[in-house]
Amino acid sequence: MKYITYVAIFLFGVMVMVACGGGGDTPTSGEEATGPVTIEFEGGDIFFDKDEVTVQSGQEVTIVLNNVGTLEHSWVLVDGSVDPLLATEADALAGATTGDIAGGESASITFVAPPAGDYLFVCTVEGHAAAGMWGDFIVE
Repeated sequence: MKYITYVAIFLFGVMVMVACGGGGDTPTSGEEATGPVTIEFEGGDIFFDKDEVTVQSGQEVTIVLNNVGTLEHSWVLVDGSVDPLLATEADALAGATTGDIAGGESASITFVAPPAGDYLFVCTVEGHAAAGMWGDFIVE
């Protein structure tokens, strides 16, 4: 009889969690996210650990770039029409560039997400984007 009671309590708890969204309060891609968000990136020789992120237009976004490699890296947000292989720090949207970061160092930047659309994040150190250090920054 105890076994049935424990199973019933467990199942009730699972149903409550499902009905309430699982208890997580961090928005994921596609969910409404109006508060500030922090997105951590690792950049190494030669990679970003993410190739796509999604945020909401007008949302305060903090990017933390941890350079776990030995080479310099940068994180620069550019308009989606910019060729990532030709992007420079001068193409950065206002406040959306870390500048070059030495190996083993970290930097963070905070900016307001631009209007809805498709953007790119790019490492603008020469040759790094050509090696794959860029990705999609989607603003909903």
